[in-house]
Amino acid sequence: MEYTERKTTAAEPVREHRLVLDNRNSLQLTGVQEVTAYDSYSATLETACGTLVVGGSGIRVQNFSSQTGEASILGEVEYLQYQSRIHKEKGTGVLRRLFG
Repeated sequence: MEYTERKTTAAEPVREHRLVLDNRNSLQLTGVQEVTAYDSYSATLETACGTLVVGGSGIRVQNFSSQTGEASILGEVEYLQYQSRIHKEKGTGVLRRLFG
């Protein structure tokens, strides 16, 4: 499984986000900005394309470099889920729509 997407915003440089999953037990990623949380069941990462949750069993972040944006995760991967950017964008809530 391979997924590649490129996003551009005025505030941050272009950083390609790519993930490669080998045999559901080795995940290589680029475009990772931060590993926000992880345990043996899931890892949550901020990527160039939004928040990514990797779930499964025996999950462990083997490597992460904030300079290069590369990360590798080992364990039995059962799902990959991106969370919507709508919740992350500042000022897109109900009050902004009512008063904006």
